[in-house]
Amino acid sequence: AFNSMKENLPELIAPYVVWLSILFVGVFMLNSLFPINIFILVFLCGPVIYSLSYYCLTLKRELTLTPHEMVIGFRHSSKSILLFIVKYSIIIICTVAFIVPGIIASLALSQCFFVSGDNPKLSIFEVIKESYRLTNGLKKRLFYLVLSFIPLIVVGVITFGVGFAVVGPYMKLVLTHFYDDIRKRVYIMPN
Repeated sequence: AFNSMKENLPELIAPYVVWLSILFVGVFMLNSLFPINIFILVFLCGPVIYSLSYYCLTLKRELTLTPHEMVIGFRHSSKSILLFIVKYSIIIICTVAFIVPGIIASLALSQCFFVSGDNPKLSIFEVIKESYRLTNGLKKRLFYLVLSFIPLIVVGVITFGVGFAVVGPYMKLVLTHFYDDIRKRVYIMPN
């Protein structure tokens, strides 16, 4: 698995930087117009995360990817935006209630964009249920995996964000491998 990630990392860096640049320009270009920033963030994050998840799954599974598939999240923009809104609304509500339920909800919903990329015909609520089902009994393992990223995040911060050009894609690929692993262990998903 590590060799596969090592091989895929260079292929992911350029698209990752491009997608993050789109978000950066969209949000921080209008810094003085705060309500518009939130609007742009919501309408860009969903498609960008969806596209990035789909791209990582394609790289991991060594499938060919056409150029228009690199922006597949924008072709499914209404679904990816709604999924983003619903997912983060649930996480925020659980976090406001107490921090621990927020962490649990975040871990349980962490696979939503991968599930949606695998099965674009599923509704948003089916995707959420599927993510809960996949992470059932594996949240502790996922939590430790996410905690292992802390030193990498520190490296990204120390390098004033430049290190995130490598750290970000690496973390996304590790989470992609985690998703594929639990998907195979839990059950084979219907097509």
